[in-house]
Amino acid sequence: SADALDFDTDEKLKKWAKVLATAIAGMYKASEPIYQYSIVIEGQGTKAQAEAQLAAVRAAGYPAVLKYNSV
Repeated sequence: SADALDFDTDEKLKKWAKVLATAIAGMYKASEPIYQYSIVIEGQGTKAQAEAQLAAVRAAGYPAVLKYNSV
């Protein structure tokens, strides 16, 4: 069909893909993805040792929480 001519080269196909992606992102008000990262420090030790490690991580400027796991 005549519409197929719009997709007859990789360049045209990429152009239409970008147009469609932009339109869909606009409909859902999508933006650049936001990534969140976590730091996990594992080891064995006492509660006092774990709390000391937590304090060191926080002192370095990283938000951190302490989770206890029973083994």
